[in-house]
Amino acid sequence: LTDFVFKTQHTNMDDMKPVETITLLDIIIVLSKSEGKRSILQKNKSLMINTLYLLRMIHELGKLGKEENLKPISKLSELANLKDNQQLEDDPIFGLKVKLIQLIVNLVWEQTENQNLVGEHSGFQLLLDCSQVDARNPFITQWVVMSVKALCQGNPENQAILAGLRREGVADSALWKELGIQLDPNDDKIKVASSK
Repeated sequence: LTDFVFKTQHTNMDDMKPVETITLLDIIIVLSKSEGKRSILQKNKSLMINTLYLLRMIHELGKLGKEENLKPISKLSELANLKDNQQLEDDPIFGLKVKLIQLIVNLVWEQTENQNLVGEHSGFQLLLDCSQVDARNPFITQWVVMSVKALCQGNPENQAILAGLRREGVADSALWKELGIQLDPNDDKIKVASSK
């Protein structure tokens, strides 16, 4: 079912029906916020993997610049060049990456199996790579921070994965400090502070 809903079997963006996918994603997100429904959705490993895979596909297409409406808008000058900001918000895939990250947060929340799945599928690297400010995905940085918290909470294996990552660019340390994550400029390591 999730292969059909999230269209992860297609490699061509023309095959996707963004309005349908976004509508179904919105419904799944609402259901995943309800404690009773969330536990049912969390049992669906296919949903977890396909959500992560779809985020990866969309993020990579945006980075490669192959799809104009997926390219991140991270500079005010780029935003000013748009003729109409309303046009940006009316795009059916506006906020898609944020919605996928929200669903990931809900699917891994207090669920060790799903936390491990994301860790095993290089989810930390993907999520952290998605963390740059993007006008097409408002609050994406905050949702990435929330996802890291949800993935590491009560999960020493994921904490070790995060601690083993190496920094490859500039990060907003104020956001990470809030989670007890420290970036050591001397050895390019990420350190996770122990929870109290």
